[in-house]
Amino acid sequence: MNSELRTPVQMVRDGTVQWPDVDILTFVDADAGGRLVEERRTYQTLLANGEAIAGGLAAEGMASGAAFAIMMPNHPEFVEAVLGSELAGTVFVPVDPRTRGEKLAYMLRFAECRGVLVAGDALPHVLAVAGELPQLEWIWVLGAPAPSDAKVRISGLAEVMARRHGAPAPPTPDLGRTMQLLYTSGTTGDPKAIVSPYGRF
Repeated sequence: MNSELRTPVQMVRDGTVQWPDVDILTFVDADAGGRLVEERRTYQTLLANGEAIAGGLAAEGMASGAAFAIMMPNHPEFVEAVLGSELAGTVFVPVDPRTRGEKLAYMLRFAECRGVLVAGDALPHVLAVAGELPQLEWIWVLGAPAPSDAKVRISGLAEVMARRHGAPAPPTPDLGRTMQLLYTSGTTGDPKAIVSPYGRF
């Protein structure tokens, strides 16, 4: 495999040395009033937030190779979760936030997701199937979590990151290690999970 390839954490760490305070990511969204709102991230911020998420994953008991889903539209927290996953040695599973019902239950069950990082709009979809997923232990919500009687731990992502659990010692960079499980569209049957290593990314 090409020795010049770098994992996301390696690339961000390189950036913190060369351009620590330069905005390298800008996300634009519309607020409730229709105004455009920008969120920016520097290399340093990305790395610090990724480390906070990695610490949260470790605190949830996520061992190396354990899987969790990310269900959100384009947000900077998605990128930070990718970094946190690498630092924690876990595997993330991107799921379209519009997915619901049996298709969602199947995807989370098949990938053996022990947790879900979810945007607030998609939280009801996850809660609707949580009772069918005995392996699902935790849900982190982007924004304030709504009260729920689901038998799964629900926390706000900001709250998880604010706890600043120490990030685990990251695994040795390995381009052959599984980074994510990518689902096909499932137009001719159940979606298929494609194992995607860091080298492919």
